[in-house]
Amino acid sequence: MATAKRRGVPTPASAARKAATKSQAAINARAARKANNSAIHKAALASVKDEAMALIAVPPDPDPDLKRMHYEEMTEEQLAWFLREVTKGAAVKLMPGRRSDFPSEYELWKGIGDETSRLSKLYAQGKQLAVARIEEQIAEVSSTPQFGEIVIQRQVPTKFGIEDTVEVRKVEMLGHRTLLVDTLKWQLAHIRPKKHGRQPDVGGDGSNDQLKALFGALMSGPAKE
Repeated sequence: MATAKRRGVPTPASAARKAATKSQAAINARAARKANNSAIHKAALASVKDEAMALIAVPPDPDPDLKRMHYEEMTEEQLAWFLREVTKGAAVKLMPGRRSDFPSEYELWKGIGDETSRLSKLYAQGKQLAVARIEEQIAEVSSTPQFGEIVIQRQVPTKFGIEDTVEVRKVEMLGHRTLLVDTLKWQLAHIRPKKHGRQPDVGGDGSNDQLKALFGALMSGPAKE
């Protein structure tokens, strides 16, 4: 007479099937995590790349074959717009791409370098008007936290093998703020050197004995034999 199976005790075949199912589930979960980490990493890299390209992007010339005017031919409206943009801190190299009726970048710089031209005088005036704006911007940047993301990719050993992980951290961009403030202070030091220029070091005007000795030797002429 066959022995009846006790209820609740798995057979070897049943245990093997459960182990295989559990192993396959672990493999599927690992593959899903790996695919998810890869997707997060690619999305983070794409976001960083897009932001970097947006910062350095230069608007294309709307009509590169268009014959650009001479800087002395600029109208009152164009000169007023130029002054306003310089005061706001706009880059000169971007202006021809924003207005097809403007001189080329080279022509603008040539006019700025011509100290007798109205363009040069307006450029200097715009820089002086920008001083108050830059001072306010320094105060704003110094007191306003800015946050960004750091993407960290690691290979972590697990019981299933080596897995790629991606960690995205939200951090305050203190170094970026410091660099921006230093750049703005550098601009102020060149626009208003008397007010914002670098102060001389204390004690830096002391006597230079070596320099005095050199001048003394030059004044006395060659040694007599």
